[in-house]
Amino acid sequence: MFTRPVGRLRLATFLAVLASASALVLAGTVRRPRGLVGRIDSGERLHAPARSGSAGESRPHLVVLLADDLRADAVGFSGNWVVRTPHLDRLARAGVRFRNCFATSSICAVSRACILTGQHVARHRISDFHQALEATQLQSTYPAVLRRHGYYTGFIGKWGVGHDVPSAQRAAQEFDYWAGAPGQMHYWYEADSPFVAGDGPENVDPRPEHATGSAPPDPHSMRRPKHLTLDVIPQKFDEFLDRRPSDAPFCVSISFKAPHGPFEGLPPEVAALYDGRSFPESPTATEAHAAARPPQFGAMLSASLGSRFARNPGQRADMLRRYYGLVTALDLAVGKIVAALRARGLEQDTVVLFTSDNGLLIGEHGLSGKWLMRDPSIRVPGFVFDPRLPEPARGGFLERAVLGIDFAPTLLRLAGASIPDSMQGEVIPFAGPSGPVGEVGRPWLYDQPFTADGRIPAARGVHDGRFAFARYDSGGAVFEELFDLQADPHECRNLAGDPRAEAELCRMRGLLDALSAAAR
Repeated sequence: MFTRPVGRLRLATFLAVLASASALVLAGTVRRPRGLVGRIDSGERLHAPARSGSAGESRPHLVVLLADDLRADAVGFSGNWVVRTPHLDRLARAGVRFRNCFATSSICAVSRACILTGQHVARHRISDFHQALEATQLQSTYPAVLRRHGYYTGFIGKWGVGHDVPSAQRAAQEFDYWAGAPGQMHYWYEADSPFVAGDGPENVDPRPEHATGSAPPDPHSMRRPKHLTLDVIPQKFDEFLDRRPSDAPFCVSISFKAPHGPFEGLPPEVAALYDGRSFPESPTATEAHAAARPPQFGAMLSASLGSRFARNPGQRADMLRRYYGLVTALDLAVGKIVAALRARGLEQDTVVLFTSDNGLLIGEHGLSGKWLMRDPSIRVPGFVFDPRLPEPARGGFLERAVLGIDFAPTLLRLAGASIPDSMQGEVIPFAGPSGPVGEVGRPWLYDQPFTADGRIPAARGVHDGRFAFARYDSGGAVFEELFDLQADPHECRNLAGDPRAEAELCRMRGLLDALSAAAR
């Protein structure tokens, strides 16, 4: 069932990439395991190697894998000893892992708009699940820019920006291949349904939202059920590869629903995988921490579920069994994707980037869901697998903060395309020659405007690696949180009201104002 580990580069390829490494302009620090530290030059942009040869050599194929609600600690390559993600682990350990990868807005639709556009919320203005990107905005997303740059582009899975079918159909016009859908999608489909059997804008899933009063489809009532993660997405990826022109590079964005709920109806391959297993305990998923949470969070959407997880470890463990099952299903799909590349001889010409739209609180501080600027909510897994990387850079860690808005400009730089001025992210500096150490503590802006009709506080904040500052607005009542992440990594002691932290609080308030103004 599981594929072989990714093979090493041929010597000639390795030497060619190593020779081109001096042309890279980078920022950050890549750390090798077991104490080996590679230091790389400080700079603004990553320059992809300029090489002659076929399209696949001069411009790599690009596969973007986006999970949904995947916590940074819910994958094997982050050190989780329970969850089974061997395919992701192999890619991550043969590439560069992002130790500090964050969502700049921890809510599905808004974060996806950030990733596609490379922009902060204040610029793309998507603030809920119903707004869609306008035509001019779609043309500035990384897939549209790559398409104009000669890439064959595709989208598979959960589009998620805009809630209705027409908005997804407009987005589909910007791709050469489309197998996406708006809303939350479903996990189960009939094999002969238009969405599974067809593709293109006319076959957008007509039932995009399972939370409108009707229950999710039951596979036991279907004639030939197909699971979105394990069956449909790999099938669509095969179709995409079969239809692509052989003389053009490609970029395909694969957007999973997993491991987003609902958590019932797991595919049989993983349905009982975690039965009887114990799970890592969270030091803050306790009754005491739930009782100490800010009162403004007590009436928040999903707060009661978070309280139940904190009071009853058995309920939290049951949630993790199903959640991890969906994570492993995603990993199995990644295995099929890698196998499809390998079968066509494309593996060594394809760069893979992986991340999630946001994390997830599962009982920490008596909280559930995302939205808030708390570490389990904003921290996500991330890595790049680039088979052209020189050997010293592979298997390492990037310590510098990587944001969701960084993926779009990074993809364009890898392809040798111009980066639009509208993009606000930075190119991810994941490899380079030895030289001065770049800045690790990169300050960044968090902006989560969605309020769910008053059931979620809007949030804006700043994270600089040492301190995390958030300002929440709950129906006009504003309150602040300030955490010293070095002394208090689990965010238990709010310093916003501590006179001894007044200077730091003022500094972070000023930084928030400055970054907010720059993000417009």
